[in-house]
Amino acid sequence: MSTLAAGLRVLAETTKFTDGDALTGGKIRAYELALEGIPLASLELGLKSLFKRAIWFPTAAEIREACRQESQHRQLEIETKARLELPAKPPGWAPLKLEEAPEFKQALVKLRMPATAPVAQRRVIVPLTEEQHNARLAELRRQAELLGATK
Repeated sequence: MSTLAAGLRVLAETTKFTDGDALTGGKIRAYELALEGIPLASLELGLKSLFKRAIWFPTAAEIREACRQESQHRQLEIETKARLELPAKPPGWAPLKLEEAPEFKQALVKLRMPATAPVAQRRVIVPLTEEQHNARLAELRRQAELLGATK
């Protein structure tokens, strides 16, 4: 007997049928065909959920939805647990000492890192050269003029 057939038989004993019929071999086969693409682990989670909360015998669509919801819930639990087990700081992490800051900024400028590049999980502001500052200021003025002209 398949997991689905066993689960359906338990559901049949613990729920009510809307039409008053019993669970037959034909109905079990129809459910197996309708739910054949669902992974076994997902199916088990969905059926366990339905055992706890279903009053009426579920349709194939309701079983599929329960499997989807329970799988998502389980995946979220796994991801949350993995995040909680991560160390607060990466291995080898150490705060930047004040005397190292100018050297670090120069290294970023040489690497042409953006002024606000996230480095070691913090944002670092790299001062612009005079030429970069003037170019940025001219660009902002041009944009302001365009916005003023369109109003």
